[in-house]
Amino acid sequence: MLENIIILIGIILIGLLIYLITRINGSIQKLGGSIQKIETDIEEIDDDDSKRQIKNIEDTVKELRDKITEFNDPMRNLNAFMIGSAQAGNFAEWNLKSIISDFLPEEMVEKNWKPNEAEGKNVEIAIKLANNLFLPIDSKNPTTDYRAYQEAIEKGDSKAVKDSKSALRKFVEKESAKISSKYIVKGKSDIAYMYIPSENCVSLIYGLEKGNELIPERIFSDHKVMIVGPNMLATLLTQLLHNQERINISKKAEKIMEQVKSIEDAFLQIKDRQRITKVNLNTLKTSINNQDDNIEDLEETIETIKSGEEE
Repeated sequence: MLENIIILIGIILIGLLIYLITRINGSIQKLGGSIQKIETDIEEIDDDDSKRQIKNIEDTVKELRDKITEFNDPMRNLNAFMIGSAQAGNFAEWNLKSIISDFLPEEMVEKNWKPNEAEGKNVEIAIKLANNLFLPIDSKNPTTDYRAYQEAIEKGDSKAVKDSKSALRKFVEKESAKISSKYIVKGKSDIAYMYIPSENCVSLIYGLEKGNELIPERIFSDHKVMIVGPNMLATLLTQLLHNQERINISKKAEKIMEQVKSIEDAFLQIKDRQRITKVNLNTLKTSINNQDDNIEDLEETIETIKSGEEE
């Protein structure tokens, strides 16, 4: 349970880090503008004493600008890493596998599952369900479109906000169609999950509409694909685990009942054999009694014969 909490805290911290990067970049831009204004004002001063004093300030400003540049470069690199498709995809896969391993036992997880061996298409994670069914989970990370949305919000650009939301909608529609065509196969998988490792991004997606219909509902209706974030995935996996435990308990109970039934059948057979044995014993006892009577009659007959001969 502690590991699950740590994972969720890590996800929240990553989101906070991205937010702080954005805020820091904005502050740096404002500070750069202020420095530029100071330098312009310095050039307009003619007084020698003031120039000497300001020269010291100018050196300090230059040093500050260099420090800002040093700080800004790694921030850009980190931001590029979070937005880059390959790195973002790797992060999404790692995050998905981490949550899966924390919530489900290994026997419920099938890695690189292929719904159709002939086609060779595989999904990184599939959950084993009852009745030989699987639940494929494919991770996606629309960081570029979501980042564009964040920047548009910060700039107050309503058109860019609309465009970025439209791009994000097209992304999830396109990817859900791919997931459905690749991994949902009759008799093997009924639905699939699209996992997005950002709660804020998932929250935005759940508010997107097309033709007065929410995008997640439309995607599930059309493609049988459910969009999930870390919290929703953790909740669904917990429910799946409990359902599987109930199924396992039910199967164990059925096996126990089968064993009890076998014992009961064996007992009834023993009881029936005992009854037959009792009947046979009674028959034997009756036969023995009859033989005793016959012997007694025979003895009397012999005695009678002996008595007649003596006379």
